[in-house]
Amino acid sequence: MSVTIVNHTDAVALWGAAMITPVLINIVQTKAVCHVAADGGADRLYDADIAPAAVIGDLDSLSDQSRVAFADLLYPSSDQNTTDFQKAVRAINAPLILAVGFLGGRLDHTFAVLNTLIQERLGHVILLSEDDVCFCAPQGEFELKLPPTTRVGLLPMGAARVETKGLRWDIKDAAMATDGFMSTSNETVSEVLHMHVMGRLLITLPLSTLDAVISAVRAE
Repeated sequence: MSVTIVNHTDAVALWGAAMITPVLINIVQTKAVCHVAADGGADRLYDADIAPAAVIGDLDSLSDQSRVAFADLLYPSSDQNTTDFQKAVRAINAPLILAVGFLGGRLDHTFAVLNTLIQERLGHVILLSEDDVCFCAPQGEFELKLPPTTRVGLLPMGAARVETKGLRWDIKDAAMATDGFMSTSNETVSEVLHMHVMGRLLITLPLSTLDAVISAVRAE
């Protein structure tokens, strides 16, 4: 059973160990006042001179300087059946988690994070990279307010059934699957993208759409 370590009524930024650009650092600082590190993500916070509310994980990747600087904020877990990302998100109680430093590093780590997003249905978690936002599609009908010609990727992580209105190549109540049909490099043709989703689907959009994604996620 997971124990809640961080409680917050607004967005929490969760930091991973992959490289985080100054642009992303600025974005998460404007969107969240509470910061949590997953293991080596503490080094990114240390470098950015940001104090975490907690450092969670098995702590095997933590530098000596961060271990000393954040000594009173360490929450070690030796559970080898969960990743540091899992340990951290399970320990945070917040309506929204902006996760940076989990995309663009090791490929196996990236796949593990995406798998966790889907398997645990973490609809309140948005992954950020230098180029993209990635999140679980809400179930049922929802909409995203996006500028025309916005790049959209619809990536099934299992079985899904999807219908869209507002894409250049709309999807008409189609079955999607990891080993079957998916939609990459699609784009919007109107200012509102209407979707109906049932099943396990990730959506990727440009980083510039973060505010629209936050609105859609919080509407759920």
